[in-house]
Amino acid sequence: MEKKAEFSKAAAKVMTYGKVMQELNKISQMSGVDYAGFSKKLKDVQGNKTLGFEFDTAQQEMQLSELLDSLGIKFVHYKADIKSQKGQLHIAPEFHKLAGELFETWNSFVIIEPRITGNAEIDAKWARVVSHTR
Repeated sequence: MEKKAEFSKAAAKVMTYGKVMQELNKISQMSGVDYAGFSKKLKDVQGNKTLGFEFDTAQQEMQLSELLDSLGIKFVHYKADIKSQKGQLHIAPEFHKLAGELFETWNSFVIIEPRITGNAEIDAKWARVVSHTR
């Protein structure tokens, strides 16, 4: 039984592509009319092009931050106006490729549904390991 418990612990620390999409769906469902989205056209404080998330509310900021943190993706919070809830999460350059693959076209007006297509390659994408929690 000890091996089964160890395996269960390890499995709980694995984040799959499908789990990431489920978390994005939760954010979409809770956003209502507020917008959050992934963008490759953000500017950092030095004016350099970067990528990350734009959001309208602190709730979206918190949910996206928790998702990025669970994936081990480093990011920076940025708000142009401290009085506004609107802001951005800028992803560290070393994580741009992974973030682009995971979040490329996501915004809070989209719900992503898993498709069981019969195509093993596409179906396996949902089980693909994205990261391990440390």
